[in-house]
Amino acid sequence: MIKTISLHSRLLIACMVPISILMILFSIFVILFRFQDIDSLKQDTAHTLLQKYSVAIAQSEPAQWQNVLTAALNEKYIHSIDIFDRNGQKLHHAGLKATLNVLDPVKLRSLGDKISYLPYSDAEIFLSPIQSIVTSDNKQRAYWLVIELQPSFFTIARYESIIGISIITFGFISILMLWISSGIRYWLNPLHQMLEQLQQINPQNLEKRLESNALGDLFLLEQQINLLLNKISDEHQELKQSIQLAQEDLEANIITIESHNIELRLARNAAVEGNRIKSAFLANISHELRTPLNSINGFTQLLLKMPLTLKQRDWIESIEKSSNNLLAIINDVLDFSKIEAGKFSLQIHPLNLENIVFDVLESLAPQAENKGLEQVAFIYEDVPLHIKGDALRLKQILTNLVSNAIRFTNKGEIIVRVMLEETRHEHHFIKISVTDTGKGLSDNEKTHLFTAFQQGNPSLSREAGGTGL
Repeated sequence: MIKTISLHSRLLIACMVPISILMILFSIFVILFRFQDIDSLKQDTAHTLLQKYSVAIAQSEPAQWQNVLTAALNEKYIHSIDIFDRNGQKLHHAGLKATLNVLDPVKLRSLGDKISYLPYSDAEIFLSPIQSIVTSDNKQRAYWLVIELQPSFFTIARYESIIGISIITFGFISILMLWISSGIRYWLNPLHQMLEQLQQINPQNLEKRLESNALGDLFLLEQQINLLLNKISDEHQELKQSIQLAQEDLEANIITIESHNIELRLARNAAVEGNRIKSAFLANISHELRTPLNSINGFTQLLLKMPLTLKQRDWIESIEKSSNNLLAIINDVLDFSKIEAGKFSLQIHPLNLENIVFDVLESLAPQAENKGLEQVAFIYEDVPLHIKGDALRLKQILTNLVSNAIRFTNKGEIIVRVMLEETRHEHHFIKISVTDTGKGLSDNEKTHLFTAFQQGNPSLSREAGGTGL
């Protein structure tokens, strides 16, 4: 809420609050002094009346006392007037109903001969002894004159003092506030002019400068703001030029990038087209090669059924083995062509996982026996054996892994582990690992795994064979 108060209001509050507090305190002191004057007036009035009528009573006969009291009621300050004897008994009364009807004799004797004030909450009572009076029987007796003043006169005087002084105080504060407000508005007028001019300044109008009738500190402020605007204008021009240069460089870079993109697009299209032609060529050649290879396999199988010498049978079996190996290579080439063309798909059928593992190990058993290696398969009990999948591709991958392990292992064993990792609803996550006791790969060589035509150690690759495809 403080943030919403204007500077004019803040200055006005800062000036008027202490002045108002001082004026109010001063008014309170004046009122208190006025109350003392009213109390003094009340005391003087009571003393004057008591002296006047105590003398009149002393000079009159007791039979005339009532007339004297009645005449005293013509005084505007008297509410009631009474005469008491020394025993405190009321002898004569005039006026309205008196607050005091009896006096304490002991208290009367303690007052002596002086005029006294008797405090009551709602009455102003004064009493004075009357000069000694000699009665008809030549006896001197003491009497007391009691006057009860009208409290309304003094109460009204107090209220009039409060109201009058309050009106004067608040009137003075109001006039002073108007005068200070006008002065503050005059002093802040240059600041308002600068604020209005600042609101008109924008990035498209940075050349405008502040012009006002400011004096003193406000004039220095105006100069500093103009200097700041000069710096902002200069920096804006420099920034504008920098942006323009950067935009020109960016446009030139965009043109260069677009030309490079066109060249890359053309090169990519040429590469894709060349790859497509290569894939089509390989697919066509593979199909062309499969026909004579199938014929060779057919003729070798027919020849093997005929009576042959041992040497002839070995030759024909070698031909059949080489033909089957070449047919497997052609099938791999066809698979790669399918993968590149995005036509490769898995054939999902029921299969027996245990049969696949042992079929692979049995097919590679001759190679392992030739190197003196032992093949071991561990299939954990929780592994589901009857599952759905692509048996051909699974066998192909497992054959590749086990054959690589045999190629790069000179002694020891090849271990195939099949374990259940996780089961989610009807889906099983099965892990198949192939472990060998070969030399293995370094961390640097592992970074080249699964890269086409890359092998870990070229010297070992030449010894073991393979292309790293």
